[in-house]
Amino acid sequence: MKTFTFLVVLALTTGLFADQYNPLKAEEVMVEAVYTAPRGFDDNDSVQLVLAGKLTNLCYEALNATYKLDKDTNTVTLKQYAYKHQYPECNKIEPGNYLGTSLRFSTVLTLGRLAAGDYRVVFQTPAQGVKAVTFNVAKASKISIDENLYAPVSSAFIPEVIYETVNAEVVLSGALESTCVTLEAKDIEVIKFKNVIVILPKLKVFEGQACRPTVKPIGEVVSLGKMTEGEYLIHVRTKTGNAINRVFRVIKDDDDFKGYPDFPPHN
Repeated sequence: MKTFTFLVVLALTTGLFADQYNPLKAEEVMVEAVYTAPRGFDDNDSVQLVLAGKLTNLCYEALNATYKLDKDTNTVTLKQYAYKHQYPECNKIEPGNYLGTSLRFSTVLTLGRLAAGDYRVVFQTPAQGVKAVTFNVAKASKISIDENLYAPVSSAFIPEVIYETVNAEVVLSGALESTCVTLEAKDIEVIKFKNVIVILPKLKVFEGQACRPTVKPIGEVVSLGKMTEGEYLIHVRTKTGNAINRVFRVIKDDDDFKGYPDFPPHN
């Protein structure tokens, strides 16, 4: 009984201590950009937006975004939230302290299936005030899970930061589980819309044969070539109308760091 009482008291005091020194406080934060494919969605797809921005310091933690859809005007209004940790060291961050380093973030906001039409997304930015991006949802040409049959890609990897001088490459991975389908490099389509790159890994179906279960890995490298400085979204379509989204940055070469002997060179 004494042991049980001790554990209860310990749990309560631990919780109180945590609440006292680390209460979480949600507040709205502004985003620098909202990325989405301007076209390519059908009304049988799950529409996704990617919000990207920068938190003031390391005491902030990005949360999910929320939205309101005005169906009369097809206007989507976004709000992004973040937690601010109230640790003692977060209350006053001295100049030069590592905690004062800004932190980049990106969040995926799923709008789900939308009716066919043109949409406008409105959001607040720190430097340019209210901005808007647009996208279109087309009427699907056939009654199906998706307009095209896409590979079950489960991962799309690209380094978060790359140099202008290197070729940007995306590594797609996943698994095929039927002998009736295959994914070939020539069937992976890449469409570029300014800072949004859509990758469509279309499956090839072998008609007229009995399908058997199997496990075959997907491992394709998609080359995007050299890219100019900026921030980009990789949007990879997968099966059943879903997608994988990755934000990455392209920066200039590190010539500015030449002459610093302790700066490691890159290959």
